[in-house]
Amino acid sequence: MSRQIAEFRRRGLIREHLKRWTFRRIDSLRLWAGALKIRYLLPIVVPPQPATATASSSSLPSSPASPQRFYAQQPLVMFDAKAIARKDPGWDDLLETTVHRWGRVVAEKGET
Repeated sequence: MSRQIAEFRRRGLIREHLKRWTFRRIDSLRLWAGALKIRYLLPIVVPPQPATATASSSSLPSSPASPQRFYAQQPLVMFDAKAIARKDPGWDDLLETTVHRWGRVVAEKGET
């Protein structure tokens, strides 16, 4: 195994592998947050994603914003999948807050 890692380092493939791995983590975290938002009606707020050239030049009309179905008394939960996946400063607080809120909702509903 160490020979393979040494070969990857020599060829500069470690950095490329880590970029792909981070992208997969970001995607998985985004999907998980979306599932929590829909299934448990958690008021999760994600930062806006920068528009890409292909997205802005698309001929498809943008869908109208759907109304949020959150309970008014719930404070918003900030969730930045990119910051969590890259382990930026404060990433653990973002993840911890989301998991705690999720656990609280599950406990209130009595689900297993």
